[in-house]
Amino acid sequence: MTMTMLADIAKKHAPGERVIKMNQVTAMDFIGVNPPWHGVVQGFWRSEDVLSLTIPGKIMMAFTMGTKAPEVPTDWVEKAKADIGGPRMEPLSRERVYDDYAFHRERFRSLIRSEEFGQNGFVNLITKREGMGSLLDQMGQSEGLFLHIYYDTNRVSFPVRVNELTFYQDMDDDEGIFTNYCIIRNVTDSFITADFIYTRDDKVWAIARGWANQRIGIANQLWQVVCKPQRNLLAVPLADNVFYAGYGGELPNRSSLAFLYLRYLTASERKVFDDRPIPEGQDDFIVGRIALKDGLRSMLKTSDFYLYPIEFDTRYDENGKPYVLWTDGRPMDPPLQVSLAHKNQKGAAIITDHPVGIDIECIEEKDPSFWDLAFTQDEQELLKAQPDPTYAAIQFWVAKEAYGKMLGTGLGGNPKSIVVTSIDGDDLSVGDQRIRTTEQDGHIIGWTM
Repeated sequence: MTMTMLADIAKKHAPGERVIKMNQVTAMDFIGVNPPWHGVVQGFWRSEDVLSLTIPGKIMMAFTMGTKAPEVPTDWVEKAKADIGGPRMEPLSRERVYDDYAFHRERFRSLIRSEEFGQNGFVNLITKREGMGSLLDQMGQSEGLFLHIYYDTNRVSFPVRVNELTFYQDMDDDEGIFTNYCIIRNVTDSFITADFIYTRDDKVWAIARGWANQRIGIANQLWQVVCKPQRNLLAVPLADNVFYAGYGGELPNRSSLAFLYLRYLTASERKVFDDRPIPEGQDDFIVGRIALKDGLRSMLKTSDFYLYPIEFDTRYDENGKPYVLWTDGRPMDPPLQVSLAHKNQKGAAIITDHPVGIDIECIEEKDPSFWDLAFTQDEQELLKAQPDPTYAAIQFWVAKEAYGKMLGTGLGGNPKSIVVTSIDGDDLSVGDQRIRTTEQDGHIIGWTM
């Protein structure tokens, strides 16, 4: 999309000429368009026919403008086609490609049919769709498909560099059915690089050399939620109305987190996320929202598909207790009571129709001074009577936190004001209020019943 948009700008600055070549294309960052993005395009003429355009911090590239198409490198074309090699597997259907391996919506699904899955690439029939740049986007899609089919790790990729893209016919004459020859040239742990030949009616329309996608390590479960949230959840149920999220057992890198940020957080939530001073705080914030929103999506599912995470917005009342709205500001009907917690990139949430609280804490031995700070003398005696006092101490603390959240006040700086009066295995009591606990990934989660 961005390359095509900049090409339109280049043509406006060269009346009567067309784009002959794009080269030195370098993409530095995503351009998010929800909400709409606004930026400034900077440019200068490098020479009489070469225009350099840049969106600072996002992308830069050069355009060679002219009126006459270059001569097709026929020998190179024939050799490149042969480099695809013999068949490697039966081609996948269009439906399978887009349902299982791509996140593109219909307006960017330029693939018509795969003709050949070769040893070193593909031969596909493609056509322009409604989305701007959908025809050229098939280059990046092809490299991504190669990784998804033939590799087990770092299968997600995005275009970051193109050495040269030359048009042997008018770039704007892009209607009809094209054959896309994808020739994979190199695959490393970080990048996949290919050349592409687009032909129409057996005539070369464009050739791209050195189209590079950067490979990103992202767990398959995370990727499925990013691609098709209407079909997938990250959080899992622990009990009725209680949900836990731990990134599918694999901690996300910063690239993975960026996708979850866009998929799960509303504009107001993104502001809170951005204001968090350290990455760990950002990780915990988003995993808590994953637990809560996936819980809501699971409970409110009424058809074959889940609602999208960004259809829900979380806010806080004057006491810091979370509540949920629809993203457009409408209250939930009927009203829902929620509580959420996060720790060490793990999140938990509970959703009911009455006041509730939930907490999560790492299982670890506490300093003796913690006992005196957190527990009354009666609680300490009760703890000492347990088979594993260290484990029970975490249960007690979680129970206190969950109870305080249910009240909407928290611990109020005085943990001894909330007293655990009994414990029976995973069940604790604060007076008449029961708290259920469970162990998950080295942590104890507790919630009010």
